[in-house]
Amino acid sequence: EKNLNVSGWFGNGFQSSVGDTLDFDGSASTLYYYFNYSYKKAFKAWIYARITTNGNSLAHYTGKPRKQRRLGFNSGETDMSGFGYFKPWIQVWYGRGRQNWGILQNDNISLSSNSPSYDQLTLQLKYKKLKYKYFHGYLETIGNNNHRYIVGKGLEYNNLKNFLISLSEIVLYSGVNRPLDLSYANLLNTHLEIELNGRDNRIGGTGGSNAIWNISTDFAFSEYYRLSINLLIDELGLDDYNITETDTTESINNFGYQIRLSSSKNILNLSSIFYLYFSRISACAL
Repeated sequence: EKNLNVSGWFGNGFQSSVGDTLDFDGSASTLYYYFNYSYKKAFKAWIYARITTNGNSLAHYTGKPRKQRRLGFNSGETDMSGFGYFKPWIQVWYGRGRQNWGILQNDNISLSSNSPSYDQLTLQLKYKKLKYKYFHGYLETIGNNNHRYIVGKGLEYNNLKNFLISLSEIVLYSGVNRPLDLSYANLLNTHLEIELNGRDNRIGGTGGSNAIWNISTDFAFSEYYRLSINLLIDELGLDDYNITETDTTESINNFGYQIRLSSSKNILNLSSIFYLYFSRISACAL
């Protein structure tokens, strides 16, 4: 057994657009580079970078085009990179990437793998049928030096047979010249406790943050049928006491959901999956 494993590849992609499109017209060429490093299967590092002639031709691409082209290319970015420690009971890594929380493979309602990547610190702890996950990331700086951050905390139960349920909290917070908020670095703290008790570091007083809560469940109720549900809750309230003219939504109890019922069959010796999918999100959610 090797203690050290290193792998990598280079690639080139070519795309052509036919017809009228909003962002991408004509053709584009992209060079890709991927490198992966593993030591004793626990310590890992990786990087996935790309340069392109047209950033609009790539999904969730955030590289900024330059005025001067080099060999036809005018922008590049590191889409994913990082280093960390990975064991069955603990995973901790820092780098650039994206989070995908929920029961769907890619396009979950609260956190999706289709988003642009961002720098973050991620921790995952696992004990028997329970799993806890936390991440804290920097999104961007916009406008008048307004820094934006994202925090996620989630607890999951899996019976390791046919049922899984999880509860998570996702927080966006921002502010002019606002540094990383250590109150959100507390693994067991909640957004409501921080906001209602004025424990954040926003200049000028508590505010500049918003949270959503997500409940996800996945249930295989037979060998062939499976029910998956994401439920998103924003501005949860039991009455209208806190609705004010300065509230960002001026409403409470905003919901969104995703429901997927799937059936797997073997037809003519081919594995097939059929599914029904429903989704909805209220106008004021998020």
